[in-house]
Amino acid sequence: MNDKSSIDSQALTLTARGNLAIAILGILFALLTRSNAILLDGALSIVNAAFAFLLLRLDRLSQRSDRERFAFGDEMFGPMLEVGKGSIELTLLGFAALSAIVTVVAGGQSVNSGMAIGYGALVAVAGTILAARQGKSAQRSGTPTLDRDAKHWFNHGMTGAALAVAFIFAFLMRETDLSETLRYLDPLLVLGMMAVSISHPLRTVRDNWTQLWGRTPERALETRARRFLDRALRLVPHRESRLRVGRLGQQVYVRVDLVISPDNDLTDDVRDHDRVRKLLFDRLHEGFPHLALDVNFTADRIWMQRAIGEDEG
Repeated sequence: MNDKSSIDSQALTLTARGNLAIAILGILFALLTRSNAILLDGALSIVNAAFAFLLLRLDRLSQRSDRERFAFGDEMFGPMLEVGKGSIELTLLGFAALSAIVTVVAGGQSVNSGMAIGYGALVAVAGTILAARQGKSAQRSGTPTLDRDAKHWFNHGMTGAALAVAFIFAFLMRETDLSETLRYLDPLLVLGMMAVSISHPLRTVRDNWTQLWGRTPERALETRARRFLDRALRLVPHRESRLRVGRLGQQVYVRVDLVISPDNDLTDDVRDHDRVRKLLFDRLHEGFPHLALDVNFTADRIWMQRAIGEDEG
């Protein structure tokens, strides 16, 4: 395992354990304080912990030598997990919002604001520390996932701080004329958390669902690939080209098809390759009437590896 993979693995382990710890605290404090806002935060942390452990398992799988049993690599598992995670988060947020509305209609509920302050403070401190740790790991490895994870922990820390401030206010106002109004604070916090949080799982499900279905990627990605290839393709004599770009997880797949110009140094070799392609196509077409065949020739095995996003050291 190289240094980058080691950093990623350690960071994923830290995220999984951190989310699990906050999930346990969230459930415990929710029972002690009767706060649905804390319960929602703990439930979301359970989801984050579960999927962090699954991503850790996927990361270890990607380091194993038998990954070739997946015909086109194992990058599809990342988007699949993200779609699943986002869908569960949306379901949780939906039920939490519905429960909060019912609570408001029923006249609110009392919360042990003193203990709730402690939970908010713990989450604020933990989120800040983990955001700093993951931010450093992201700088060292250059992995976008760790950068997003650092932002997640920062946002989680801010959520904890907001909960602490809200419950401090409730604690200070508990003996005043606002005491009855404070019964609506917890469900309003749930609705506020839902409003702030819902955009992320919606975007996650949308983006990763698009990747799983193999739809045309964002225009900027294809334009960027064309810009990098433009000068190199001018050196290859060809009369027609086609570029296809796709993204699956962190992996970007680029396919370049060239129709070589006639009467140049490459023409004879390419025609020999085309005869092999025709032989293979004719045989396969007997058993598979709806066939799309792509045959590549290389004298260096590394190009077989790079075709599915791998690279031999």
